[in-house]
Amino acid sequence: MNKVGKYTEKYGGIALGLFIGLYFYSQNIIFWGNNDILVFKSMDIGFILFGFFLTVLALIVQGDNASLRRLKQYQGYSRIIKFSRRVVFLSAIIGFYSLAIASQLNEKIPLYIDNVFFSFFAFLWIWLLFDSIIFLIIFYNIILQSSKES
Repeated sequence: MNKVGKYTEKYGGIALGLFIGLYFYSQNIIFWGNNDILVFKSMDIGFILFGFFLTVLALIVQGDNASLRRLKQYQGYSRIIKFSRRVVFLSAIIGFYSLAIASQLNEKIPLYIDNVFFSFFAFLWIWLLFDSIIFLIIFYNIILQSSKES
């Protein structure tokens, strides 16, 4: 893999999330949705993604069949494990962060603090979406390589 691809994988999600989070912060964009639905659905989606990616990680690491043994021989195996671990942690963080925000939504908090909460929320979601897409691309490419050689 070339250097640009390596840095895009490693820092692309963080950079894009930071850019969008700072943009939301600078423009005072705060939108939790009607009846704060964004927070509650994000909590659900975050924990569902956590379960899914944790299951995929467990299957890849602990699985012992012919396909997984072939998969472990490819040089992209460590990349898929790294990204799987990363999206597991990110999805758990989003789930718990959404839970914390949901518990504070009925409180009277200053607008600038709400702006910080939403900007960080946007940062985490963009980072998770970017890394999830990279994870799926890497996984798909490894599966294609594995199926071509079998």
